[in-house]
Amino acid sequence: MIVSRPLQVSVANDIPSGTIDGTNATFTTSMAFMAGTARVYLNGVRQKSGAGNDYQEVGANTLVFALPPKAGDVILVDYAKG
Repeated sequence: MIVSRPLQVSVANDIPSGTIDGTNATFTTSMAFMAGTARVYLNGVRQKSGAGNDYQEVGANTLVFALPPKAGDVILVDYAKG
């Protein structure tokens, strides 16, 4: 038996918009993502999602960090398009 699944288009190494200045904690991906699929990397280290962790997904394309990234930090996000 063949089971068909919807095709998920993945986005890798997306650089979210938002000022990295040690004050701003909110960043926006270039496209909407499916809830629970964002994989966030700060300076190459994967961050943990969820309340009380490194960041939270808010809406379809917004990430809010618990601690604002500092100037010079690099944020990359992998996700399945929503």
